[in-house]
Formats: sequence, C-alpha cells, structure tokens
Amino acid sequence: MKKHANDNQIRDYDKVLDAEFGAPGTPERIAAEEQARAFYSEHLSGKVSGIIGEGGKNAR
Repeated sequence: MKKHANDNQIRDYDKVLDAEFGAPGTPERIAAEEQARAFYSEHLSGKVSGIIGEGGKNAR
C-alpha cells in the first residue's frame, strides 16, 4: 500500500481506493475489503475482550 503524506487536502476517497485497489467488484478490491474487515474485526474483538476481561469477569 502506498504511503500518503498528510497534506490536509480533501480527497474523493472513492478515487483513491479505485487507484490503490482497483474498481469495486474487482478481485483486488474484494481482497482488500476482506483484509480491511478482518483487521477491523480483530481490532474490535481485542477492544471488547479488554473491556469484558477474561471469562467475562468484568461483565455486568
């Protein structure tokens, strides 16, 4: 993935995603979206586990 400098410019991120990963529905774009969902789900589940604690000890 390309590194983008923060130049504080407003962008059409549909165009950015198209350029980086291909148009919606292409195999490259589908793979990138699946990786993004997996990353987000893993990150979110880690946050939830931290809140709940081991075995639900902190659950109310």
